[in-house]
Amino acid sequence: MFGLTKQFWIILVTFFIAGLAFYIFVVQNYQLVDAKRLDQLEQIEKQYSDAYEQSNDREDNDQSDSNEQNNDQEGNDDQSSDEQDNTMDTSENQNEDNLLWGVDSVSITTEEFYDCVTTNFGQPTVWARYLMDKENVSNGLTEQEIELFKDEGIYILPIYNHFEDATGYENGVAQAEQAIDYASQYGIPEGVALFADIEPSYPVTSDFIIGWHETIMASKYESGIYGVFSDDSDLTAAFNAAAENNAQVLEQTIIWSNQPQIGITTEENAPEYQVNAPESSRDWAWQYGLEADVCNIDTNLFRSDIVEYLW
Repeated sequence: MFGLTKQFWIILVTFFIAGLAFYIFVVQNYQLVDAKRLDQLEQIEKQYSDAYEQSNDREDNDQSDSNEQNNDQEGNDDQSSDEQDNTMDTSENQNEDNLLWGVDSVSITTEEFYDCVTTNFGQPTVWARYLMDKENVSNGLTEQEIELFKDEGIYILPIYNHFEDATGYENGVAQAEQAIDYASQYGIPEGVALFADIEPSYPVTSDFIIGWHETIMASKYESGIYGVFSDDSDLTAAFNAAAENNAQVLEQTIIWSNQPQIGITTEENAPEYQVNAPESSRDWAWQYGLEADVCNIDTNLFRSDIVEYLW
């Protein structure tokens, strides 16, 4: 009996020791491992938390930079827009100020005559001359003049003045046909404007202007009219009436007005451009000074738009 009891206690003590060893080496180690794992998890969480905060900081900085860039870009866009507006304004001013000075004459332009003009008045960019001779009125453009003008880089504005009555549609057609024939004889190229010279003493009606305009525009040339375009002149009234009947008269005719009269000047002292012409017309030529004391010329200003319609 005692032997069994002793054996029992030995077994019991052995189990106790084994259990204690299990607890010490397994459970405690497990808890240590869990503690280590907990520390690792806390460290990982801290790392992710730090990384998250850094990411937010970067996003805030990026957003701030982006806002600044957008603001800068908007500022640049505004500045660019302002500069563009300024450029457009400057361009418009340049177009307004980009005027050409020139002369017209009834006399043949010899070398001596040319030197008289350039010495006393300036260097013309445009020279208006007449198509063919009109007895006791004007000498027609010559081949020698054409060569001189081309050598000097001067544009030629062709004038047609072989009539003294500017009334009637059929008359307008006939005068235009004669002008076209003269221009062709000179070899004037397509697209050049031919100017009907309607003097203030000539009777004028709207149907003449329409006949002239429609016939010229049906050819290879462009339509132009010279005359006294004051507010109360017969020519202005006739032109406005023609434009009411045919809108293209206003849209396509180039106006060369001699109103107002400022007086002869040199190129350097030419006035500001203040031509009087029908409203919304192509008022691109202004004869502001008549009959110089020397050289027998009139002085003019031209908008640069007219250049493509000159010879």
